[in-house]
Amino acid sequence: AMGDRKLPGIFAAVNRRLVNGLITDERTAAALAGGRMISEPLAVGNDHVKSKRI
Repeated sequence: AMGDRKLPGIFAAVNRRLVNGLITDERTAAALAGGRMISEPLAVGNDHVKSKRI
């Protein structure tokens, strides 16, 4: 419950920084937004595709 309360504030702060252009690194933005679970498998999938092509 306490964690759920914090999330809106965290996302609001991240969104504000994105709008202000202070966060330019997509990976940093994703990590701050809790998107690491999404970006990590994609990175692994991309590496797998590259290794298949070689």
